[in-house]
Amino acid sequence: MAFFYWPSARGLALFALLALIANAAWAGADVAGWTGTFYLALFIYLGFSIYDAGFTPARKRSWVLLIIVWVLLEATAFLAYVVPMGQVAFWLAGVVPANLITPLMSTFTSGWLVPILGFAALLFDAAIWHLTGGTRNGLVDIILLVARAIVAGLLVGWLFGLLVPAPATGASLSILPPWYGLPAYALLRAVPDKLGGILLVLAAMLVLLPWPWIMHKRPSWRGLWLLCCLFMVAVWATLGYLGAQPPEGTALPALLLATLHFLFFLILPFLARR
Repeated sequence: MAFFYWPSARGLALFALLALIANAAWAGADVAGWTGTFYLALFIYLGFSIYDAGFTPARKRSWVLLIIVWVLLEATAFLAYVVPMGQVAFWLAGVVPANLITPLMSTFTSGWLVPILGFAALLFDAAIWHLTGGTRNGLVDIILLVARAIVAGLLVGWLFGLLVPAPATGASLSILPPWYGLPAYALLRAVPDKLGGILLVLAAMLVLLPWPWIMHKRPSWRGLWLLCCLFMVAVWATLGYLGAQPPEGTALPALLLATLHFLFFLILPFLARR
C-alpha cells in the first residue's frame, strides 16, 4: 500500500514505523512490548535507510543523532544490569538538581527510557527524511499513507495482538537477553576478552555513523544492491540465532559474520562508486 501511494524506500519505512506504533497502542503494549516495538521499528527503518542511501545535509545530522541515541540506549541497558541503582543515583546527585533525581530514576528503572527516547529519535529522523527527501508528495498522499499505516497496524493488533517477537527464553541455565539484544550478545561472546567484546559491539553500531558520507547515493546496479542489503539482513538474523545458542562453537561464526558486517559498511560503498 505504501509503495503504491509513495513509491520509495522512504514511504515503506514510514509506513512500517507508523503501523508498528499503531499496533503497539491498540494491543495495549507494556514497557517490554513498547521496547520491542521500538527495536523492530528501528531495525526496519535502518534497513530501508541503508538501502535508499539518500541523505541530505539535514538528514546527515539527524542520522548521527539517531545512531548516537541507539548506542546510548544500548549502553543504558548494559549499565542497568551491571551498575546498582543506588550508585547511579549517587552519580546523578552531583550533576542533576535534587528534585529531578527521583523522576529520572523512576523513568530509568521502569524501562520507559528506551521507547520514549528511541521513538523520539526515530520520528525526528523520519520527519527530516520527509521534509528534505527530494521527492515531494501532496498533502492527500501523506494523509493516505498515514491513514493506511494506522489502519494496518490496528487491524493486525485486533487480529493477532502485539506484532513483536516474544523475549527469548532458553531451557538452559544461561541468561539470554530479549530478542533484539541477541545479535549484540553473539558479538559480545565472540571475543574471549570482555572489554574486546564490548568494543566489538560498540564498533558494529558506530560503523553506521559515516554511512551518509561514504554512500552518497544508491548504486546503479539496483538489483544487486538489493541482494546485498538482504544479505546483511540475513547476517544479523544469523547473529541473533547464534546469540540464542549455547556459547560453545559460536565464536568463530560470529566473528565471520562481524567481518562481513564491517566489509559491507566500510568497503562496499567504495566499490559501488566504480
